[in-house]
Amino acid sequence: MRAFSERELAEREDVLRDIVDATAARFPGARIQLETKATYRNMGEAIARDPKVLDYAIEAVRRQGIEPVRRAIRGGTDGAKLSAMGLLTPNLFAGGQNPHSVEEWVSLEWMAAAVGVCLQLVSVWLEKSSP
Repeated sequence: MRAFSERELAEREDVLRDIVDATAARFPGARIQLETKATYRNMGEAIARDPKVLDYAIEAVRRQGIEPVRRAIRGGTDGAKLSAMGLLTPNLFAGGQNPHSVEEWVSLEWMAAAVGVCLQLVSVWLEKSSP
C-alpha cells in the first residue's frame, strides 16, 4: 500500500484488515493471514522535520537557471528510503521525461543540467554550513 501520509496509510491498512475479517467470516475454516511490512514511506513527513534540505535543493535548482517544479510523490525511491532512515534526501530531477512509460526518454542537455544542480547543491550546503 502507498499513501501520502502515515494517517492515510493506517486507514488503508484498516480497510484491508476489515476485508480480511469479512472474507474470513464468509468462509469459515479458511485461514487468512495478513502481514504488513514497512518499506517506503513518504519522504515529505521526514523532510518536514528539517525543511532546509528542501530549501537548499530548490535554491540549487534556481542557481542552475531552472525554475523548480514541486510535485508530491508517495515514495518508492531511494530518497524515500534514505529519508525514513534519517538521511533526508529530497528527489531531484535527472533529466528524464515521461518516467515509467513506453515514451520515457532523457536529453543529454537535461542530464547535464541535473549534474549542474548537484554541483550547485554542494555549493549551497558549503555556504550555508560555513561559520
